Formats: sequence, C-alpha cells, structure tokens
Amino acid sequence: MAAKTLALTPTESSLNFRPKEVHLEPGVPVILGRQGIYASKDLSKEESTRNGYFSTAIGVLNPVSKQHASVWVDTKGKVFIQDLNSSNGTYVNGVRLASGQARQLNTGEILRLGISLRIEHANIEMTPVIAAVNIR
Repeated sequence: MAAKTLALTPTESSLNFRPKEVHLEPGVPVILGRQGIYASKDLSKEESTRNGYFSTAIGVLNPVSKQHASVWVDTKGKVFIQDLNSSNGTYVNGVRLASGQARQLNTGEILRLGISLRIEHANIEMTPVIAAVNIR
C-alpha cells in the first residue's frame, strides 16, 4: 500500500488556481470542493496547494460544491474519483460521472469540476475548475 500524489494543473480555460499536489494515503479519501466560510473557521478547508479546496476569483462564480468529489488511492495504488452529488457535475475527459460513481483517475486525463456558464445581460460568469491530472 503506497501513498500517491495527485497533481492538478489548471488548463487555460480553468478557474484560476495554483497548481496542487494532494497527498493521498491508502483508504483515506480527500475532498475536492469549494473553499467556503465555515462557522468553525476550519483552516484545513481553506485553499492551499496541498489540499483539494478551490477559492473563488473576484467577479467569477465558483461552480464547485463545498463537497464536490472525493479522491482516494486503493490498496493496489490506483487513484479513484467519485462525484458526491455535486450541483454542477464532475467530468473526466468530458464525460460526466453519475453521482456516487467511482472511476479510476489516470495521468494525462482532464478533470473538470463544474460547468461553464455566461449570462451576458446579467454580467454573470461561472468558470469551472479544469485540471490536467498527474499521479505520482
């Protein structure tokens, strides 16, 4: 049972975030989600390059749910992702995962959390997290 690192690098059309390197221990799921305002001021849920939380840019709506998806490494060293009934979906290589569906995640794939939406007359823009995946 070896730990893995999930590296997420933003693509050109992604919500802006600093590249992440999320440490995955076997059997310990890590949440990918939106940084929020939490009553407990839980600093572990603030965006960092070492966790799965994403903040919102000024003037852009973040389509990532607070608990959007879960990632983990299994006992064979394979990394999996599962949508956690997110509002705007989890996509791998453009294919939406059904809520609760686990799927293996591989180096070279593109992960998208949320949807892209622009409403010109209301001056609303929603930009998803779109990241290139690298597993080490």
